[in-house]
Amino acid sequence: MRDYAKAEPLYQRALQIREKVLGPVHSATATSLNNLAGLYQQKGDYAKAEPLFQRALKIREKALGPDDPATAESVNNVAMLYLHTRDYAKAEPLLQRALKIREKSLGPEHPGTAQSLNNLAGLYNEMGDYAKAEPLFQRALKIDEKKLGPEHPGTAGSLNNLAWIYYSMGEYAKAEPLFQRALKIREKTLGPEHPATAASLDSLASVYREMGDYAKAEPLYQRALRIDEKALGLEHPATATTLRSLAWLYMWMGDYAKAEPLFQRALKIREKALGPDHPNTAQSLDNLASLYDETGDHAKAEPLYQRALKIREKTLGPEHNLTASSLNNLASLYMEAGEYAKAEPLYQRALKIQEKALGPEHPYYTVLSLLNLASLYMKTGEYAKAEPLDQRALKIVEKKLGPDHPYTAGSLNNLAELYVGMGNPKEALRLATEARRAKEKHLSDILSFTSEQQRLAFQKTTKPYDLPGTLGNAPELAETVLRQKGVVLDSLLEDRVVAEANGDPKQREIIEQLRAAKQRLTQLQLEVPKDLSEQAQKQRDAEKEKLSTEVEQMEGSLGRQVAGLGHARRALSVTVQQVQMALPQQAALIEL
Repeated sequence: MRDYAKAEPLYQRALQIREKVLGPVHSATATSLNNLAGLYQQKGDYAKAEPLFQRALKIREKALGPDDPATAESVNNVAMLYLHTRDYAKAEPLLQRALKIREKSLGPEHPGTAQSLNNLAGLYNEMGDYAKAEPLFQRALKIDEKKLGPEHPGTAGSLNNLAWIYYSMGEYAKAEPLFQRALKIREKTLGPEHPATAASLDSLASVYREMGDYAKAEPLYQRALRIDEKALGLEHPATATTLRSLAWLYMWMGDYAKAEPLFQRALKIREKALGPDHPNTAQSLDNLASLYDETGDHAKAEPLYQRALKIREKTLGPEHNLTASSLNNLASLYMEAGEYAKAEPLYQRALKIQEKALGPEHPYYTVLSLLNLASLYMKTGEYAKAEPLDQRALKIVEKKLGPDHPYTAGSLNNLAELYVGMGNPKEALRLATEARRAKEKHLSDILSFTSEQQRLAFQKTTKPYDLPGTLGNAPELAETVLRQKGVVLDSLLEDRVVAEANGDPKQREIIEQLRAAKQRLTQLQLEVPKDLSEQAQKQRDAEKEKLSTEVEQMEGSLGRQVAGLGHARRALSVTVQQVQMALPQQAALIEL
């Protein structure tokens, strides 16, 4: 329960008593300052929180010394405030200092040191510097596993942190098992209905959403929502966060009728619990506006985007990266409406903010701003302006994320489309071919650890034929069709063939169990039940759910084992020449 109105005067009174009785520079006074500052931070009133955190830090430095663990806590508090406000230049040296103090005073393998590692890694993660973040998260996890144990809630938190960086990098095969392990720990140690368990469910659901497996994501989000509503209440900010996640899922599914009331409810909760001018309230306004924008109701979207922008400019500042996100959203609304003159200065301002706040090479925010502005110039036919922006975006994602990341594939695709418009089909084809290879690599990864249902769901999110079809290049289009058509079925068959040929009795056992489970599942789905009672129906439904889960697990297990043997997906390596050689003379292959 967060009742800021009741808590604030109590914290203020406690601070006044300690200042009077113990003095303004006593360490206990610093504790009261921290408590009150923490309240303001949770309310989003960062302007009030900062001087209190700063004063507490000065007291502890003087009373306890610059290397005391309590001083490290205050250094961390100030740093985390700057992290919340996305002032990374101020946050980084403070987080580094807190880490050094804890390493020195507590030791390199203390859980408090792990917390500082997690915090510093979190900063680099937000900055998009994954190369710096990953080893810090990994080190924190090792400490927690050793000092707290492999099934401690603190270890679950570190697992969750490491999983999120892989999620951000698009490495879902690495993220999924970490999120799953964190969930199991929290369910076991904290209980199946704890808010932290709900947070893990939300995280795992987000991986499935990104993979396009909406059928698997939905029940996890729904379960997380039920836990939050029961454990925290219908109007708690954490409940609003889960409502927002579920609403985004429905929006991605195109089920706008389900998404709208959830976005609206999340907004009402945040307005009431956090206030009408809180940054999280602005986020909910942005979300609801995006829904209206997507459904073409621009008249409803525009005032919400504008209100979100005003809140962010006021609470976070005009140079904040979330302010830039609001500018991007509002500009996109104008661009869709054909109001290019209104959109351009907003896109330009957003880009300048992102470059200043996050750096010129952030692989998401800065790249998004570059691509948005390039898209505007492409629509207005200003190809000379669009080209360097698309090229720069591509260089950033190739450098930061690698040649096979989905964002890299998207940037290649955008630049190829630009060259189509510029009448440069040769360069467009080269980029389209690179984009296809990156997409195929990503698809191969997805096919190597997921079930049949997940593979089919993800494939629906891809559009492999659009660009080759636009280019009219027969060999490229033919190879794309040969590799993509039936790739899911081919991958499932390949899993079984390779597993059987491997001679491992455990894999053969999995194949037999999988075959039996799928046969029984098909029987349950097709047969007309003899017993039509409600109890019998519940038993059949429970058996179907159990079998479906087992089938998914076994299919995913086979895929991972085949991938572990070093096998690439056969269908994704086939060439036109290979097919031509396999055809009899005077024969032709016709694909419809």
